[in-house]
Amino acid sequence: GCGTKGMIQGKGRTSEEQPQLMNVYLVQGLKSNLISVSQLCDEGLTVWFNKIKCKAVDSDGKAILRGVRSGNNCYMW
Repeated sequence: GCGTKGMIQGKGRTSEEQPQLMNVYLVQGLKSNLISVSQLCDEGLTVWFNKIKCKAVDSDGKAILRGVRSGNNCYMW
């Protein structure tokens, strides 16, 4: 929103109880997790959005991530 930048504190992957996402960044001061749709697509996933929900599926059609649209027009995974 306001154009400020956060300092990257580290790089890694998500924890095992979540779908495994590689090359994720820990950004100082960021209050919400952000997912790059283009990175998901680069990893071979297909990402679908409609006006109320979204999902990322693998090449077998299995849903890896599911989300819903929030009141502020963001999709929450």
